Amino acid sequence: MIVPTMSFEQMFDEVMKERAELNAKAQALYAGVRRNFLKTGNENSTISTEIFSARKNHYYLFYKIRKNENRSDVSFLLHTNDNNGFRTLQPMKTGNDDELHIITGHFYRRYNERCSLGFVKPLDMIKHFHKNNEHQDRGHFEEQEIGKPAKVFSSVTNGVMLGLIYLEKNVTVYKTFIHRNMLFKEQREALNYLKHLKKMDELILIEDEMEQKMDDERKNWMAHR
Repeated sequence: MIVPTMSFEQMFDEVMKERAELNAKAQALYAGVRRNFLKTGNENSTISTEIFSARKNHYYLFYKIRKNENRSDVSFLLHTNDNNGFRTLQPMKTGNDDELHIITGHFYRRYNERCSLGFVKPLDMIKHFHKNNEHQDRGHFEEQEIGKPAKVFSSVTNGVMLGLIYLEKNVTVYKTFIHRNMLFKEQREALNYLKHLKKMDELILIEDEMEQKMDDERKNWMAHR
């Protein structure tokens, strides 16, 4: 079972041990999920259902279903706790390499706040994000130094995910979310350009710089009220 004191390697091993079990459970549940989807009359949808593994880890299965295809893409999301209250761990595949994406509770709270969603329960924040945002091309803020993480960002539907990638461990930790409306004009133009080229390898300003600028603007506004 995943616990807060585990290292990245231990969490990775734990999730990988459950991959076959999760695939089997997802396949067993698929027929019922598809029947419920067809009743909605929608052309496509993302539907979530929760399961517990034999090792007592709490997962959400996200089925991306299309009406005209009798199959679905399934992603597994492990909901667990850390020192800040909660986080999620998602096994991913890039080519032949297994990866683990960790999203912190701080990220989900920022997403909830900056998209003005008003959710109170963490699980509502988590499900909303994963139903409404897909990961796109990922880029580095800086060159990777051996033994050190590199800053990364991923563009998603509503904005940008910021975090750290530990290349030697195949682990990415997303720490915060920037809404697209918060990006400066030149950043929005850069993101659109990079998205068009399917590349994410140029620098955009990281959150602390944005926060500082907005804080300065707030102070200036308060001083001239």
